[in-house]
Amino acid sequence: MFVSGHHLPVQEGWYSTQAISVPSATKAGDLPEPFKIAVGAPDGIAYIWYPVQSGTTGSVAPSFPSPAKIRGWVANGVLTVTYVASGTISPNDYITGAVPLSPLQITGQVSGTTGGIGTYSVADSSITVGSSADTGEPMYTAPRVTDSTVVWQFGEEYAQTISSVLWVTGAGDTFDTVVGVDAQTNVSGAVVTSELANMGSTAATVRMASGQKIDMSADGTLAGRNQHTLSYESNAFSYKVSGALVAGVTNNGFPIRDATIINAGGTTLDTATPALTAVTYVNSTVTGLGVIASAELATANGAEQEIVNLSGKSVQVYPVNAAWSFWGKSGGAPLTLPSLAAVTMKTFASGTGYIYPEYHPPAP
Repeated sequence: MFVSGHHLPVQEGWYSTQAISVPSATKAGDLPEPFKIAVGAPDGIAYIWYPVQSGTTGSVAPSFPSPAKIRGWVANGVLTVTYVASGTISPNDYITGAVPLSPLQITGQVSGTTGGIGTYSVADSSITVGSSADTGEPMYTAPRVTDSTVVWQFGEEYAQTISSVLWVTGAGDTFDTVVGVDAQTNVSGAVVTSELANMGSTAATVRMASGQKIDMSADGTLAGRNQHTLSYESNAFSYKVSGALVAGVTNNGFPIRDATIINAGGTTLDTATPALTAVTYVNSTVTGLGVIASAELATANGAEQEIVNLSGKSVQVYPVNAAWSFWGKSGGAPLTLPSLAAVTMKTFASGTGYIYPEYHPPAP
């Protein structure tokens, strides 16, 4: 599907004593192209008008009014107006917009502020436009203009801003997927792209509310959804795994990492307590008990883990396994983490199994 924002050919301006014809369909399914003119209005905006009655224009230009710009809905022969951006609504105006597809005449006002928010009767009770659930649709209202023997109908703004190309509405309805691509479809470019668009200062390629997620690991099953997500919530940008926060950044740039508190245990690489999170706080009641660095350090160069000793006893910190070593030590040998100190461990040679330890404060 290709959606073009271009107008069909439009005559710039009104001309006197011009023969105007309303095209008609010659066979079923025909969509004859209407004749259109673009003329300025009192509000300084150019609008498109098209003829609904053939004839010849007059010798003096008629007054083409500015339309009223409203939001509302139509049901059971009644237009309910919830908002008026500009202009005044009058009986015998015609409603136009993305919907209804054909102009709908207003026959009178039923209630509310004269020419403003309220309810109005319309000529066709079978037409439904919008609903109260979404405060209605944006629409125009304007009278038809008699120009000698020609009658003009308001169309739309000439250089218009289209609010939405695809906008899904509903009254409590649930959609599983609004836009999707199935497994039998090959995509050679992108599902969504804005690479050639001229983006305004307030525009965004994707716009989401706080707490909404981007799922990075879906596999086509319900169980596979939202296992690895990115989101902005609680004043921080967050990366979560299975709903648990792994890392994030606050509004002021402070990093957030997954953290736990564990008790040191064991005195060998095989018996020490595993330290599994990016930041691990350690308690110990006996000098020399140990913890083991996370296997995540072995996944890639630059992987980083911090271990903080909260206790009054020194703690032994072991590398990932016997094949790994801290810089300057043999494979599997621990380093000593003094009381109330921290060590940041960084993988800098994952292929050969080296980890660089950085003490805070420096090791004695």
